[in-house]
Amino acid sequence: MLLDDRGIDNIVEKMQNKNLKIEKLMFKYNPENKFVKIDGDGIPGIIQEDDFFENFKDNLIYSDLSWLEPLCKAFRSKLEAEVKVDPEGDFQHDKVNIEVNLNVPSTLGDNFHGFLYPRFKTFVKFYPFIKSVQVRGYQSKVKNIFFKLEVDGKKVNKMLKDNNINNQYLNQWLIQIEKCERDNINQEYFCNTFRVINGKINYEAKTEVISEYFKLKI
Repeated sequence: MLLDDRGIDNIVEKMQNKNLKIEKLMFKYNPENKFVKIDGDGIPGIIQEDDFFENFKDNLIYSDLSWLEPLCKAFRSKLEAEVKVDPEGDFQHDKVNIEVNLNVPSTLGDNFHGFLYPRFKTFVKFYPFIKSVQVRGYQSKVKNIFFKLEVDGKKVNKMLKDNNINNQYLNQWLIQIEKCERDNINQEYFCNTFRVINGKINYEAKTEVISEYFKLKI
């Protein structure tokens, strides 16, 4: 488990002290700095029954075991997740919003494909859940790839155990991300977002960001 008993008890105690009616939880996982941060968003001053806190605690442990820890270990990247909490303290595990930040090292040289291939083999297992892919780059090179997913947490462990890889989607992703880098050659900064439709990156349905810095004369 990523979450220890002491930390879970601390969250529940803070909720009880503030009489906080939690409506959603945000998780932030950082493998480089080795921490998980949880933020709870809710309405203060609402007294909850003891059953709410018991359900909340059980659901938090279930979240860790069923989707949080498995996804963090599988992706090995910075990850943020958001899940709604109902009035009984139960989480909406079948609709967990997740964003994963795949960092691309600047030292790859010509091995961009070799870096992406084994990592995309894990991501492509979750193609039914992936909504969009955002590619950010600097000085003509891809630096970060953000995957946005809406995950059914109850299916995560089963999908990770499935060794069947959809190579059609995997190869299509590799081609499109490499094309994105080529299309942004000589760009100081670029940010392209692509919708994922039926498991495929739709290169034509994309948005772009433009930026300009203004030096202030103060």
